[in-house]
Amino acid sequence: MKILFLDDDVSRVESFQKGTGLVVTHVKNYQEFVDAMNTGQRFDIIMLDHDLGYPEDVVGTGADAMKFLVDDDKWRSVGGVQQVIIHSANPIGVANMMALSKHAPYLQVDVVYFAWAKARYTEKDGLVFGYSI
Repeated sequence: MKILFLDDDVSRVESFQKGTGLVVTHVKNYQEFVDAMNTGQRFDIIMLDHDLGYPEDVVGTGADAMKFLVDDDKWRSVGGVQQVIIHSANPIGVANMMALSKHAPYLQVDVVYFAWAKARYTEKDGLVFGYSI
């Protein structure tokens, strides 16, 4: 399973990997996200945080990443992604990302709070989260 994990906080990524045993491709900002998507590599799951650093450091958010998934057809030519998991604790950011996702009915989009803290993976059950809505 290939997972692209967009989050500026490396401790969240490490906690997710420890809990699931899965190795992820970690990107810390919007530009790294776009670069990873443009490699042609196929990801099964994309995990998106909304807030990606302090305001003066931010060039793009998780909402921009969602907009990229909705607007850019190029990544779909390599099989695309089937599932997007929003794991932001910012409720306004989550709402904006969910609104954008409505323009991409081909994506399964879920919201999971604290995904990095309670995530587990087994061959039988797949990726399971402790907290979700």
